Amino acid sequence: TSDVYLPDAHEMRVPVQYLANLFTAGNTEILARTLQRVLDMREYMRRRETGDGPIEHKVDLTEDQMYGMYKLLALSKYNDRFVIPSDVK
Repeated sequence: TSDVYLPDAHEMRVPVQYLANLFTAGNTEILARTLQRVLDMREYMRRRETGDGPIEHKVDLTEDQMYGMYKLLALSKYNDRFVIPSDVK
């Protein structure tokens, strides 16, 4: 078992209000929910790799959705990340 601590969305180094002002026009609720989804996904993948067992989800995502999110955010291929004009390929 690994005892790595992942903070809650409101416990991160960068204040939620600051990030909300940058990305969501000051709406901290939307930003906190989004950050919590990413943190839950990270914890899910960590536990999946180490075999520590299931986690209690703080957001309403299924395990399939978290794995899909992981593939898009962490393992996406070049063509999945960027729109490449057809004449450049």
